[in-house]
Amino acid sequence: MDLPPSLEKHLLWLARLSRRKGFGLQSPFAYNLVTRVVHERGEYYAYGELGRQRAGATLPERDDRLLLRLANDFRPRHCLLLGGVAAVTRAYLQAGCSACRFSETPGTDGLQPEMLLALPGGTTSETLADALASLAPRALIVLPGIRDSVHGRTLWRQVLAHPACRTSFDFCIHGIAYTDSRLTQAHYVVSFP
Repeated sequence: MDLPPSLEKHLLWLARLSRRKGFGLQSPFAYNLVTRVVHERGEYYAYGELGRQRAGATLPERDDRLLLRLANDFRPRHCLLLGGVAAVTRAYLQAGCSACRFSETPGTDGLQPEMLLALPGGTTSETLADALASLAPRALIVLPGIRDSVHGRTLWRQVLAHPACRTSFDFCIHGIAYTDSRLTQAHYVVSFP
């Protein structure tokens, strides 16, 4: 039986209370990501200026701020953007890693993306499959809105089923996965602030 999306989010939130802010995470990598990146409450240097450029944003500001922190932590050289990512979101990513180059089509510039941001509303399963196949061996995959629609859930399951996916985080709102072979095979369900 499928639950309405709003009820499903509330039930997931209740189920994750014991796993908020990194409690119960045994992996040092997972604990550091959740406590020092995802749940970071500090003011980053670029928040003020970027907050004034929010016109045309497709993601809420807290999501763009999370992307800035993820890019700052991971430091990708090339990021693949799928699904009609707004210019302001690109600006947040650029503020997180100023050396990062961006593209919107898998395999067009010959570089293997080290970060993939795919918005479910404008990403097909075929495009996501092409993007996953083009990723660098050590990559970060971010899917906002994994519980907002059936299509978002389908894309998230596609990421989890990909053979290169090693460690993944289900934040109810977002799905984050890493393809680094040095990481342990694990899937974490954690609350998002």
